[in-house]
Amino acid sequence: MVDDDPRLLRSRDQVLSVLVHHGSVSRTELAATTGLAPGTVARALRGLLASGAVREVAPDPAAPVRRGRPLARFVVAEAEGAVVGIDLGLSRIVAGLASASGTIVRERAVTVDERATAAQLCAAAAAVVGDLLETCGLSRADVLRAVATVPAPVDPVTGRVEDAPVVVDAWRGTHPAALLEQVLGLPLIVVNDANAAALAEHRSGAGRGCGNLVYLHATSGVGAGLVLDGEVRTGTAGGAGEIGHIRLHGASELCRCGQRGCLESEASTAALARKMVTVGVAVMGGRFEDTVREHLGDPVVARLLTQAGAALGSVLAEMCNVLSPEVVVIGGELAAGGEAVTAGVRESMRRYALSSVSRRVRIELCGLGARAAMLGAVAAAVSEAARPSSRHVAAVPAARASL
Repeated sequence: MVDDDPRLLRSRDQVLSVLVHHGSVSRTELAATTGLAPGTVARALRGLLASGAVREVAPDPAAPVRRGRPLARFVVAEAEGAVVGIDLGLSRIVAGLASASGTIVRERAVTVDERATAAQLCAAAAAVVGDLLETCGLSRADVLRAVATVPAPVDPVTGRVEDAPVVVDAWRGTHPAALLEQVLGLPLIVVNDANAAALAEHRSGAGRGCGNLVYLHATSGVGAGLVLDGEVRTGTAGGAGEIGHIRLHGASELCRCGQRGCLESEASTAALARKMVTVGVAVMGGRFEDTVREHLGDPVVARLLTQAGAALGSVLAEMCNVLSPEVVVIGGELAAGGEAVTAGVRESMRRYALSSVSRRVRIELCGLGARAAMLGAVAAAVSEAARPSSRHVAAVPAARASL
């Protein structure tokens, strides 16, 4: 078996992902967590040790004493340098600068015009990242890897966003990584924002410790990120979790995709804003979540939020019937609706999900808030920086991103 054998590269990726996530792990624990054969784990570790991506550490003295030799443990080798995570949202950019192990050093958020073009958004992101690096006394040469998120499905092979009516205008038909690399001058990949947020909630948020979760990202669009067996799943062309244009029974509102009755036309923040205006609530620009928090005590607004939650829950129930996750995490701007939204989701879960599913799945509000996608981007950047390909060993195609 040679170094560029795809099976060996996949097993190395699996082992490396567990080490990034869990820290110090033994061979036995790696085999149990990844499901790989002990021999496959051993071969993967030999390659990672040889590349310098992983190092062996002394056994934990606090661990229970077993007969025989103490189990060797392995950790990701700390590299010198930094990683960058950038969330290119519809109305703001959030960027974080972190150590190679993922510890956030500094972060910054700036508001952007929702009508901004891809070029304008990339320029704004470059300015934010440049400011972070300058403030911390670092140069672009110190950055091992950067990961950015966009509110659109990204093909994991080509890196392109589909040219389709349902895609956000700014990114439609573009290659975001190529555009960003031109202005940032950094090694970079781009992933979907819901997928990045799902990763972050799985690692350190409301879904921590859960191997299977659905993350709902509800803003002016509606999408989902899927974590199955501990890994973010994007589908063949990066479109897994694009649930916003599933049609709801009995709904008739015209959607921007040209169809009627889509989930997005009933339960997105844009749809809710229109409904709030019809009942006399002043929605005057600014951030949607601020408006929601201001009017949470209004029973009419609370009812609208619960209705939106129920619409979302009807689709989530079908997803849970198929995927059987441990937790559904409600994120995005709509999460500002709190219990009013989750009550609607739970109502639909009880009504439409199989009882064996609804009894077990938890409905939780996101634990990381508006930082989730950026933190997921940082986590992905740490994983990418730790890959052997990032340390100038056997090449791994850039398209094999962790999200």
